[in-house]
Amino acid sequence: MAEIIVTHAPEAAARAKQVAEKLGALGFKVRSEFDLTNASPFVRRQRAAAIDKADRVLVLWSKDAPPALLETASRARAKGKLAFARLDAASAPAGLRPGAVVDLSAWSGRETRAWKSLIATLGPAPRATGAKRAPVRAAAAPAAAASEPRKGGGAGAWIATLLVLGALGAGGYFFAIQAGLLP
Repeated sequence: MAEIIVTHAPEAAARAKQVAEKLGALGFKVRSEFDLTNASPFVRRQRAAAIDKADRVLVLWSKDAPPALLETASRARAKGKLAFARLDAASAPAGLRPGAVVDLSAWSGRETRAWKSLIATLGPAPRATGAKRAPVRAAAAPAAAASEPRKGGGAGAWIATLLVLGALGAGGYFFAIQAGLLP
């Protein structure tokens, strides 16, 4: 399941909550970052670790954006995880322009062209299966495991590979003894 961090200026908390709830309803695991006012080294390290862990970081840019929002956006861009949306007429900082800036300034919570564009920049949404969703505060409830892409490999594949290689090696050893190639 795609984990998305939604980060924004403190003044845009109500709008960001609306975005986070809609993303959670689509099946995304959403974490909202509301405290960008704390610039202590510990909090900055926590924020950086969260960005590194997340699949995408949605920066909701506005005229009230604090410096920490720019720092968060810069780190997400450097990691290739930045999704960028404007909540008002403020333009993105010059050195931070991502490929696409979604304009949510007129978004009313409906499925508009701007909303669809935002979802497209976040990647495919894991569809909800009708299960009740938890509030977005911490994270939305996970979608069904069947909708999540399965990654190959794992311990089972390694064990099977080792067994096959062992059987081939043992067969080769016994063949060499039978053929008189080994004493």
